[in-house]
Amino acid sequence: MSYLDKIKTEANHTRTLNGAKTHGSTGKACLDFFAVAGGMRYRSSSDQINLFERAYIETPDLAMKLLFHLRDIRGGMGERKLFRTLLRHVAFTWPESARINVVHIAEFGRWDDLLCLLRTPAEREVVKVIQDQLAKDREALARREAGEADAHISLLAKWLPSDNASSRRTRRTAAHLIKMLGMNQREYRRLVTALRARIGLVERSMTAGHPEKINYEAVPAQAMLKYRSAFQRTDSDRFTEYLLGVDSGEKQMHAKTLFPYEVLRPFFKNSLFRALPEGTDVLEQLWQRLPGSVGDMNAISVVDTSGSMYSRWNTDGPVPALISQAMGLYCAERCKGIFHNHLITFESRPHLVEIHGACLGDKLRYLSTLPWGGSTNLEAVFDLILETAVKYDVPQEELPRVIYIFSDMEFNWCMRGADKTVYENARELFEACGYQMPAVVFHNVNSWQMQTPVTAHTRGTALSSGASTHTVGYEFDGNITPMEHMLRVLGSARYTMIRA
Repeated sequence: MSYLDKIKTEANHTRTLNGAKTHGSTGKACLDFFAVAGGMRYRSSSDQINLFERAYIETPDLAMKLLFHLRDIRGGMGERKLFRTLLRHVAFTWPESARINVVHIAEFGRWDDLLCLLRTPAEREVVKVIQDQLAKDREALARREAGEADAHISLLAKWLPSDNASSRRTRRTAAHLIKMLGMNQREYRRLVTALRARIGLVERSMTAGHPEKINYEAVPAQAMLKYRSAFQRTDSDRFTEYLLGVDSGEKQMHAKTLFPYEVLRPFFKNSLFRALPEGTDVLEQLWQRLPGSVGDMNAISVVDTSGSMYSRWNTDGPVPALISQAMGLYCAERCKGIFHNHLITFESRPHLVEIHGACLGDKLRYLSTLPWGGSTNLEAVFDLILETAVKYDVPQEELPRVIYIFSDMEFNWCMRGADKTVYENARELFEACGYQMPAVVFHNVNSWQMQTPVTAHTRGTALSSGASTHTVGYEFDGNITPMEHMLRVLGSARYTMIRA
């Protein structure tokens, strides 16, 4: 390592909010964004934009892939608001990068994501995409009316703004879009209304008082979560029959676009477990059908519920501790190795918890009775794993192969080796005792500041962020590095067409 590299290393050292030595950056701007973007819901827009700008300036193509991975509801982080903030910024700062990717936006998110680019340099491309799809949908509508039942109509009309909406902002957006489309208000309203009627929107059937017209197998995941109690009240017999069919495997229920915390949130009030909510049978089915898998490897989750994980600045957003608990429970259930249905709590003295309960409600009730503590002592977690192995001469294959850490990464300072990061200190101790350090996945669910527990090329580690199950559905081992993990995620065929 050159003298210059040594200066860079020293200058990159910083401290967590709890005093632990850590890194101010991974050393790669794109990786910095990847490591914290999914946990930036509560950061200022200036912080969000600055972090992305550094990534874009470093590697434009990779940064644009990162942006679409951030939004990707079916294979990425699924973050909508931050994506729109950054995409609009890209449209004004690097307009060509926004223009060439407009055609892909709806594929990774929703049709209304396009609307954030109205009144930007990419507006013409947005209008063209909407015009083209409306033409296809108008043609499909005519075929439907002619008796061709399988003529496909997109969901564009569902997400287009209504010109008679109660929201003044929505009406203004609709008026501007109508003008840009070259339509008049009457023509626009008639077309959107006709398309929505053919799409079979749940909301239309509920508002019209005709729940019997709802095809429950076609209900989107968010609608099923939102209207589960209303379905039971207004269409009890059909809905109960449908749920029995789902339970037996004869009928399907969509859940692929849900976050784990969204399914658990109805069980909680002010961060505390409450009596079972309405529609628990639906929540159970949705939980079982969440996408992704952890696999057969020996993996254990560490769940952070310290005080900083209960801070929230946006009443519309989830408590970060709930995201951490949901991700931990998800991984514990789906890990089929030795540590199936087990997780570790963050405390000054961490506990290995075995999850009990025949159903989701019972599991959450059981977990709510446990001592979760308020400390982020990662050193104690590593000590628990290593000291137990040394004391009982446990073979390497029985140790966790992967440790998932769901946290804000504001770890406590080390009791020993305080001049090292928590990870560096633990790795040295494992090696000194003759053990290979398990692969560690640092998953950030609540980014307070730009700091990271490892750097880009720290072997045996990975960085990820967010509330989506898609972010943990990868194989991890002692050879992976954070940079390699990010590149394999963004290098998949799914993001090939995205470029700057």
